[in-house]
Amino acid sequence: MKPCPAVPRGRTKHEGRSKTLPAGRMSETVFPAAAQRTAGRRFVLPLERMNNPHPDRGDPITGQVFWYSRLFMAAARDGAPVLAARKPRPTCGSGARSRHRKLFRTRHRFGMAARSVSNSPLRWCQDMIPQPFRPPRLLSIATAVPPEVLIQDHIIQESRELLQARFSQFDRLAPAFQNAGIDTRHSVVPLDWFRHPHGWVDRTEAYAAGATRLFREAAGGALDQAGLSAAQVDIVVTVSSTGIVTPTLEALTARAMGFRPDAMRVPVFGLGCAGGVSGLSIARDLATARPGAVVLMVAVETCTVLFRLDRLTKADIIATALFGDGAAAVVLRAGVDGADAQPELGQGRQHMWPDTLGIMGWTVEETGLGVVFDRSIPTFAEAELRAALDALAPDRSVDRYVCHPGGAKVITALETTLDLAEGVLDIERQVLSRYGNMSAPTVLFVLEAVLRSGQRGDLMALALGPGFTLSTLPITVR
Repeated sequence: MKPCPAVPRGRTKHEGRSKTLPAGRMSETVFPAAAQRTAGRRFVLPLERMNNPHPDRGDPITGQVFWYSRLFMAAARDGAPVLAARKPRPTCGSGARSRHRKLFRTRHRFGMAARSVSNSPLRWCQDMIPQPFRPPRLLSIATAVPPEVLIQDHIIQESRELLQARFSQFDRLAPAFQNAGIDTRHSVVPLDWFRHPHGWVDRTEAYAAGATRLFREAAGGALDQAGLSAAQVDIVVTVSSTGIVTPTLEALTARAMGFRPDAMRVPVFGLGCAGGVSGLSIARDLATARPGAVVLMVAVETCTVLFRLDRLTKADIIATALFGDGAAAVVLRAGVDGADAQPELGQGRQHMWPDTLGIMGWTVEETGLGVVFDRSIPTFAEAELRAALDALAPDRSVDRYVCHPGGAKVITALETTLDLAEGVLDIERQVLSRYGNMSAPTVLFVLEAVLRSGQRGDLMALALGPGFTLSTLPITVR
C-alpha cells in the first residue's frame, strides 16, 4: 500500500489523472495533527476521494475509512495539519443523488447516522491524530513510619551495653551516634528485639510483617490524597532492598489493599539509598508509556532488622547510629487533562562511577545481610558529584535541590559541591533528625516536606546509592 500523497488545495490525484476542482466543491474542516511541526504544510483530501470505494473491497463505507486513514497517517508521519472534507455530497445529476441515497442507506444498515461528519467514519479515524503530550504528574505523596520510637540517647546507652564488651573500638566510634544529627528513629521491632541474636528466618519474618504494614499505610494514604481507590491502580512499583520475600510486598498486600487481579506488578530490589529517586523515575517512565494509567510507587525499608550482634565492624557501628525504618508512596499519572497544577515529573537520569562497587551495598552472609558502608562517601560526593550532575543535566537551572540525607556529613558535602550556602538543605536535616536514614524512602519524606512548604519552580531530586550511583529526577512545580 502506497502512502497517501500530499495533494495541493483545489486539486485531486486519482489513478494517475489530475484535475482542478471548482472552488465551491471544496468543503473543509481543520483537525489538529502535530501542529507543533506544521512548517506551512497541509494535507487535503478532496470530496471525490471520500466517495471512492475501498481499492480491494469496493465497499463505500470501508472506502471512506480507508481514505481517511491514509490521510491521517500521512499527516501524522510528516507532522502537518489535516484538512479533510466534511460529509460527502452528491456532485450533480440524478445518478450522483441516487448513489448518495444508497450510501445513506448503507450507513444506516451499519447503525451510523449520516447527518453530520461527527457520526461518519471520520470519527473512527480521529483517534489516529497525534494528541498533545501531557507529561506525568505527581498526584499525591504520603509517608509512614512504624510505631516503635528509638530515641538516640537511649540507643547510645543500649549500644554501649551490648557492644562495648564485643567491640574494643566502640568508645572511639561512639561519637558517631552524637554527631549523626539524629534525635529519633522508628523501628518495626521493639528495642528488646536487638538484645538477642537472629538469623535469616527471624529477620525475614520481621521484614515481611513490618514492611507489609508500612506498605498498606503509605499506599493507602497516597491513594486517599489522590481521591482514588486501590482498584483504580493499574501499575504498582515496589522498591525495597532490606529484605527478600517471594511473592513480593505488593502481592502480599494485594488482597488487603484491593488491587485488581490485572494490575501490573514491578518489584525493584538493590537500589538502596538511591531507590526513592530511581523508583520514582521508573514509575514516571511507566506512566509516560501508558497515558491515563494510575501508577503507584511504594518505597519500603526496614533497615533496623539487619542489626547484627555477631558482626561488629566500623560499618556496622555507623549503620547502628544512622538507620531507621519507614515507607513512602507516590501516585502519578500522565495524559490527563486538568492536572496542570500538580508537580510535573521530568525524565530521570543515572550516573554510575566505575570501580566504586565497594563504597555501598550488602554482603550475603550466614545469618543475614552485612552492610557495606564506606566512610569516604562524604569526601567522594564532594569531589565527584558536581561533574556527574553537570553531565546529566547541563545548563539546567535549579531552584531547590531535594536530596537524600544520608547523614550529617553527607548533607554538608552536598551543600559544598552544589555551591549552596550552609543551612540551605534545612528540610533534609529536619528529616534526618526526626527519622534517621531510612534508605530509599528518605528522599520522598524530604520531597513531601518541600512541597508542603509551598516551594515552587524547578526542583531536582537526587540520591546516591549502591553502584556507586547518582540518581536524579527533575520536578517542576508551578
